[in-house]
Amino acid sequence: MNASEGRLKSERGLAKIALLLLAAAITLVFVNNRGSEASPVQTTESELQTDTNAQRMLAEGKNTFRFDTFGDEAFWSGVSARGSRTGMITVPRS
Repeated sequence: MNASEGRLKSERGLAKIALLLLAAAITLVFVNNRGSEASPVQTTESELQTDTNAQRMLAEGKNTFRFDTFGDEAFWSGVSARGSRTGMITVPRS
């Protein structure tokens, strides 16, 4: 058996393994989906509270990053903390 025949044989083996794994994954997806429709999940009070807190924290985070400037307005507007105009930033040449 030469090198190309050996490589072809190993590629076929890998293809068989890949097909087997794909078939197993598809089977698991179908079994999992069918099982979830049969028994609805009951949500506990703790889970409801966790979901409510998560939604509140997401809303707070969105407001923070939309409206808080973290002091950047002075940097980007060219106005110093004292209110005077700073002009352009220049880099000294050596």
